[in-house]
Amino acid sequence: MLNKIGLSSGKGRYENVRAALEALDDEFPLGNRIVIKPNFVSTTIQPAATHVDAVRAVIDFLQERSKATIKIAEGAALGDTFEGFRNFGYLDLKKEYSNLDFVDLNRDIFETVSLKDKDGNSHPFRIAQTILRSDLRISVTPPKTHDTVGVTLAIKNMMVGSLIRSTRISSLSIFWKPFHWLTKWMPGRIRDLFSFENLTRLFGTRFIGSDKVKLHQGYLNLNLFLFQLAALIPPHLAVIDGFEGMEGDGPVHGDPISLNWALAGINPLLVDRVTTRLMGFNPKDIGYLTFINEARSAIPKEKISFAGDSPQGLGRPFKPHRNFVRQQAWKKELAEIGDARLALGLAGHNPDILEGKDDGKEDSD
Repeated sequence: MLNKIGLSSGKGRYENVRAALEALDDEFPLGNRIVIKPNFVSTTIQPAATHVDAVRAVIDFLQERSKATIKIAEGAALGDTFEGFRNFGYLDLKKEYSNLDFVDLNRDIFETVSLKDKDGNSHPFRIAQTILRSDLRISVTPPKTHDTVGVTLAIKNMMVGSLIRSTRISSLSIFWKPFHWLTKWMPGRIRDLFSFENLTRLFGTRFIGSDKVKLHQGYLNLNLFLFQLAALIPPHLAVIDGFEGMEGDGPVHGDPISLNWALAGINPLLVDRVTTRLMGFNPKDIGYLTFINEARSAIPKEKISFAGDSPQGLGRPFKPHRNFVRQQAWKKELAEIGDARLALGLAGHNPDILEGKDDGKEDSD
């Protein structure tokens, strides 16, 4: 059932994720090309990254149902992906499981797709082939606030990490190490000057060498690009490890917030929207989730079915990123175009984008 969400609370991190998956009752095909996509927006700051125990729970769940090789694939936003695998204990998983492969998506063979901006102009983006050609894409991430789109959850984790960041010498690679060292002591407002948005403005997309950075061409374009990517590489299974989240200046420099729950579902849109509600935000303020939901407007509404534990009492308002109000500029840009349907048309609206439609019931979560 597309509208079923597995939910578990009050246990440990591993136990919550495992129980949320078990609650789904094996309602999805596994296939032979299975990819688990964690979140390494940082390769050194654990609260900003997917914890290995959450991935371990997913692996154990899968291994009871399939003997296929499982690829753990990520393309770190900054830093070296395998540094993240080492720092966060992922490579130790090879000692426990014989059928694991690790893939740095930044070094993967890629295919180039064309995404349209708010004016209908096309922009090439490189997507890792490991993600494009997988049978089962599993996005595993903690819930975090974000400096440009409000929240980053299962859908955004899959979209951005799958884009290629060139590992050759580029303005980004030269800049990264001293910047990473300085961010530990920088005041937040100064750190914002070195955001992906400003990197694009300063260096231009041609010299950055990262399609992840290239997404940041204004708030509306960023959300429209994410919307189009969601049609190409949606997660088949969304797992939110809410044992601990990040509030405030996420997705890297925010503060940990204890939650002790996990969500899982085969409808990533609903999983992300329910999680957004549990974080205390309105999904209508998150541009890419709004566009995906708008694109599914013809789908009949069905009530969300929670399996396992109840969401009642689990919501805990996150402190938003201090730029959250500024991030809402996508709405003003959209109003200047006309409406969401026009913007989606400019962006090449695909009616098959994700499965399911918001049922309007999360407000009570």
